[in-house]
Amino acid sequence: MSGATCGKPLVGPFPLKQGWPWARIAIFGGAALGVLALGAAAIWLFTADEPRLVIVSEPVVFSQGGSEETIGTLRIRNDGSGDLNIAGIDLSPASFTAPLPTSRIPPGESTDVTIHYAAGPASPGEGTLTLRSNDSNSPRKVLLMVSRDPWWVYDRLESTSTILSKKP
Repeated sequence: MSGATCGKPLVGPFPLKQGWPWARIAIFGGAALGVLALGAAAIWLFTADEPRLVIVSEPVVFSQGGSEETIGTLRIRNDGSGDLNIAGIDLSPASFTAPLPTSRIPPGESTDVTIHYAAGPASPGEGTLTLRSNDSNSPRKVLLMVSRDPWWVYDRLESTSTILSKKP
């Protein structure tokens, strides 16, 4: 222990400097925060009272019970801040029909669309519902599927196959 210094004096990892560089960072940082705040305010102003259509039950599945008409339900909800206005419903093919639901859905509310499926000899296994509204993502398409009786394959094979015949 001679009392002599050995090494350099300790310096912090980020020495504070006075003057222009730190003032410049503070000015530009404040300006950047101001621009972000203005941008957020503009987004809020321009999206206020904007409806947002949410399809709750997709796809809509129908059970096919021979030549009977079956009904499926599509639930739609407005998750936006403005009224959702339903402009129209288009269905394809013609074996699917639906009346126009309530034309105005307030924010946070939902409504059901009742869809009718009339089975016929040449009815398809699926269709499409197109929903037009005042949502910025309009129109929206929903898949409509027809679920056949689970025994339809067996019944068809039984009627044409000699192997599956129950006759002795």
